[in-house]
Amino acid sequence: MNDRKEWLAEMQTRLRGELDDLYTASEEHVGARTSAAEMQRRIARLLRAFHLIETGDYGSCAVCGERIERDLLAGDPATDTCGNCGPPMAVRWPD
Repeated sequence: MNDRKEWLAEMQTRLRGELDDLYTASEEHVGARTSAAEMQRRIARLLRAFHLIETGDYGSCAVCGERIERDLLAGDPATDTCGNCGPPMAVRWPD
């Protein structure tokens, strides 16, 4: 239980940091490669992740309800789909 609390606290810190970065970038108009719409979508995903942490549903796949793998959440703390339901990370061609 304590391990999960520590992990959730770490995810909250990472989400907060990314949210702060996005707000700063939008205020400074720095992210020329990132459109305003993309930034708004990312902010919405981050805020949704905070809500899921508060409700105890963080880490559950929005499609199938199974637990999202921690390595996927470590790569993107705002992800809402597991490895089976989310978009493929890379295309692998048969040998």
